[in-house]
Amino acid sequence: MTQLYERKKGDSFEVSKHLIAIEKLSDAILIRQYNRMLRIGFRNFHFQKLYILALRIEFLRRFDKSPILFEENHIIKLTVEIELA
Repeated sequence: MTQLYERKKGDSFEVSKHLIAIEKLSDAILIRQYNRMLRIGFRNFHFQKLYILALRIEFLRRFDKSPILFEENHIIKLTVEIELA
């Protein structure tokens, strides 16, 4: 699942706001949030793209890898569902 991202003024601030909430989530809830986004798909809403980018950052912080790819600074890809152990 792929979506184009167009950077807008204030995006970094909005991603930071999402991160404040996301970093408080347990690992299981973080994974569920990602899986939920994968199931519902992109609706081409800018705020949704910012939330997904924040999820990506948190996955990288916690696990040193992410199922969310961000290519060429404008392509967001959701890859595979993550199974909860």
